[in-house]
Amino acid sequence: KWTVSPITLLFDDKLIAYAEDDHFTTPLAQFQSHFLFNGGWYKNPNHIPDNVDKMRHIPCIIMQGRYDIICHFKTAWDLHWRRPEGEFHTVQGTGCSTQEKGIKGRLIAAANKFRNM
Repeated sequence: KWTVSPITLLFDDKLIAYAEDDHFTTPLAQFQSHFLFNGGWYKNPNHIPDNVDKMRHIPCIIMQGRYDIICHFKTAWDLHWRRPEGEFHTVQGTGCSTQEKGIKGRLIAAANKFRNM
Protein backbone atom coordinates (compact mmCIF):
# COMPACT_ATOMS: atom_id res chain seq x y z
CA LYS A 1 0.00 0.00 0.00
CA TRP A 2 2.71 2.46 0.98
CA THR A 3 4.82 1.59 -2.04
CA VAL A 4 2.20 2.48 -4.64
CA SER A 5 0.26 5.31 -2.98
CA PRO A 6 2.79 8.04 -3.92
CA ILE A 7 2.96 7.12 -7.62
CA THR A 8 -0.33 8.74 -8.55
CA LEU A 9 -1.31 12.34 -7.96
CA LEU A 10 -4.85 11.42 -6.99
CA PHE A 11 -5.68 8.54 -4.66
CA ASP A 12 -6.50 5.42 -6.67
CA ASP A 13 -8.64 2.91 -4.74
CA LYS A 14 -8.17 0.18 -7.39
CA LEU A 15 -4.39 0.52 -7.31
CA ILE A 16 -4.32 0.40 -3.50
CA ALA A 17 -6.55 -2.70 -3.48
CA TYR A 18 -4.32 -4.35 -6.07
CA ALA A 19 -1.24 -3.45 -4.05
CA GLU A 20 -2.63 -5.17 -0.98
CA ASP A 21 -2.60 -8.51 -2.83
CA ASP A 22 0.48 -10.56 -1.92
CA HIS A 23 0.70 -11.88 -5.50
CA PHE A 24 1.54 -8.31 -6.49
CA THR A 25 3.42 -6.99 -3.49
CA THR A 26 5.89 -9.83 -2.94
CA PRO A 27 7.38 -9.82 -6.48
CA LEU A 28 7.34 -6.01 -6.50
CA ALA A 29 9.21 -5.87 -3.19
CA GLN A 30 11.75 -8.42 -4.45
CA PHE A 31 12.30 -6.50 -7.67
CA GLN A 32 12.61 -3.13 -5.93
CA SER A 33 14.98 -4.50 -3.30
CA HIS A 34 17.21 -6.12 -5.92
CA PHE A 35 17.09 -3.03 -8.15
CA LEU A 36 17.93 -0.58 -5.36
CA PHE A 37 20.55 -2.77 -3.69
CA ASN A 38 22.38 -3.35 -6.97
CA GLY A 39 22.18 0.22 -8.25
CA GLY A 40 19.68 -0.49 -10.99
CA TRP A 41 20.95 -1.73 -14.33
CA TYR A 42 23.50 1.00 -14.88
CA LYS A 43 27.25 0.83 -14.41
CA ASN A 44 27.10 4.00 -12.30
CA PRO A 45 24.45 6.56 -11.30
CA ASN A 46 25.45 8.86 -14.18
CA HIS A 47 25.47 6.16 -16.86
CA ILE A 48 22.87 7.80 -19.11
CA PRO A 49 24.13 11.40 -18.78
CA ASP A 50 27.72 10.24 -19.28
CA ASN A 51 26.77 8.33 -22.44
CA VAL A 52 24.18 10.65 -23.98
CA ASP A 53 26.39 11.30 -27.03
CA LYS A 54 26.26 7.59 -27.90
CA MET A 55 22.45 7.78 -27.98
CA ARG A 56 21.88 10.95 -30.01
CA HIS A 57 20.93 8.95 -33.10
CA ILE A 58 18.02 7.33 -31.22
CA PRO A 59 14.75 9.31 -31.24
CA CYS A 60 13.92 10.55 -27.77
CA ILE A 61 10.77 11.73 -26.01
CA ILE A 62 11.11 12.56 -22.33
CA MET A 63 7.90 12.72 -20.30
CA GLN A 64 7.75 13.86 -16.71
CA GLY A 65 4.69 13.91 -14.50
CA ARG A 66 4.45 17.40 -13.01
CA TYR A 67 3.79 16.06 -9.51
CA ASP A 68 6.00 12.98 -9.70
CA ILE A 69 7.70 12.50 -6.32
CA ILE A 70 9.36 9.21 -7.27
CA CYS A 71 11.37 10.32 -10.30
CA HIS A 72 12.28 13.92 -9.66
CA PHE A 73 11.66 16.59 -12.29
CA LYS A 74 15.28 17.71 -12.15
CA THR A 75 16.45 14.34 -13.47
CA ALA A 76 14.28 14.62 -16.59
CA TRP A 77 15.17 18.28 -17.09
CA ASP A 78 18.91 17.56 -16.74
CA LEU A 79 18.64 14.82 -19.38
CA HIS A 80 16.77 17.17 -21.70
CA TRP A 81 19.39 19.87 -21.11
CA ARG A 82 22.10 17.41 -22.20
CA ARG A 83 19.99 16.25 -25.11
CA PRO A 84 17.88 19.20 -26.28
CA GLU A 85 17.13 17.67 -29.68
CA GLY A 86 14.76 15.24 -27.98
CA GLU A 87 11.19 16.20 -27.12
CA PHE A 88 10.40 17.12 -23.53
CA HIS A 89 6.90 17.07 -22.07
CA THR A 90 5.81 18.04 -18.59
CA VAL A 91 2.53 16.23 -18.10
CA GLN A 92 0.28 18.34 -15.89
CA GLY A 93 -1.95 16.75 -13.28
CA THR A 94 0.05 13.52 -13.04
CA GLY A 95 2.52 11.77 -10.80
CA CYS A 96 4.69 8.80 -11.75
CA SER A 97 2.20 6.15 -12.85
CA THR A 98 1.95 5.17 -16.49
CA GLN A 99 -1.73 4.46 -15.81
CA GLU A 100 -2.67 8.08 -15.12
CA LYS A 101 -4.74 9.53 -17.93
CA GLY A 102 -2.28 12.26 -18.99
CA ILE A 103 0.81 10.06 -18.94
CA LYS A 104 -0.94 7.15 -20.63
CA GLY A 105 -2.15 9.39 -23.45
CA ARG A 106 1.34 10.83 -24.02
CA LEU A 107 2.91 7.36 -24.01
CA ILE A 108 0.42 6.11 -26.60
CA ALA A 109 1.06 9.18 -28.77
CA ALA A 110 4.84 8.65 -28.47
CA ALA A 111 4.53 4.97 -29.37
CA ASN A 112 2.42 5.85 -32.40
CA LYS A 113 4.96 8.46 -33.46
CA PHE A 114 7.79 5.93 -33.23
CA ARG A 115 5.71 3.30 -35.02
CA ASN A 116 5.30 5.64 -37.97
CA MET A 117 9.02 6.42 -38.30
